[in-house]
Parts: sequence; C-alpha cells; structure tokens
Amino acid sequence: MKTIVLTLTLMMSLPLFSATTTHGEPKKVSLKEWFNQNISYPDQAVTNKEEGIVYVSFTFNTDGEVENVEVVEGISEALDNKAIEMVKEMPSTDMVENDLEEGVSYILPIKFILK
Repeated sequence: MKTIVLTLTLMMSLPLFSATTTHGEPKKVSLKEWFNQNISYPDQAVTNKEEGIVYVSFTFNTDGEVENVEVVEGISEALDNKAIEMVKEMPSTDMVENDLEEGVSYILPIKFILK
C-alpha cells in the first residue's frame, strides 16, 4: 500500500474546505486552519505539561470517510486520543473530492504546543 506523509507544506497546499465562522457564516479554510480552529488541549496533557507531535495514519474509503485511524508515533494517551479524535472529525469528504486518494495510507503530523 502506498503511504503519503502530509507535511505542513502539503497541508497548506490542499484545497480549501467548508467551515463556518463563530457567527455561523460559511467560509473556506485550509486543513491546517481547520485543525487550529477545532483542536483543544486535553486537561490531563496540560496538567502533565505534555507537548510534541503525534503522527496519525489513516485511509479513506470509497464514500470519502476516514477509516483505519491509528497512532504511528505518539506522545501520551491523552494527546494520542485527541489526535485520533481530530482525524476522525476532519472534513474528509472535501479532501477526497479534492484529489486525495482512497486506499492510500496517509500519515498526518499533529503538533501540540503549550503556550
């Protein structure tokens, strides 16, 4: 099976996805922007001062849905689970319609930084 690592450069070059503003208005965002707007830090990870990059592998099925989601390289249970949750919630149908292939294994790095 072919594997593609979605680097930051690839994430920024992907087509825009449908989203809504905080006022409920439709807008288009990149995958990176979508993650930044929708991710939240797990309380346990904040308490433990955990940060780093979780690498998540996934594929798309013929309906454009994400499946086979698993952590390839993780940090902690809390951050690994949050990364899996975010990949399962990302706008996958838009991604398949915009040239990402079904049946290909993708690896997405999700960076967690405490500020």
